[in-house]
Amino acid sequence: MTIEFRKIPCPFCNVPAVDSQIFPKEIRYKISRAAGRSITTTYAIPEKTEILSGCLSCGKSKTEIKDVLKGNKSILDVKKRKKRLEDLKALGFSGVITKNKQVIIGE
Repeated sequence: MTIEFRKIPCPFCNVPAVDSQIFPKEIRYKISRAAGRSITTTYAIPEKTEILSGCLSCGKSKTEIKDVLKGNKSILDVKKRKKRLEDLKALGFSGVITKNKQVIIGE
């Protein structure tokens, strides 16, 4: 079993600039012993890819790339969220939500 370090393409910009660590598929054996006999069971561990850094070309973070590669979020969701945030900032939204909407001036 050799662990491989590789640069994989970023799902956002398709430039191979994301550092990753790849663990290959492996087969393991489990031995169960009871009452004078033993049973050997084999099971396979699938290949695993671990993201080590964000994209160096487009600047996406490690967690954003992980979410897209795992399938938790799609690229369109991230782009829509970013566009919505830009629209809100253009309207004057600062990002701070206050529960108290009454402002008392000059007491």
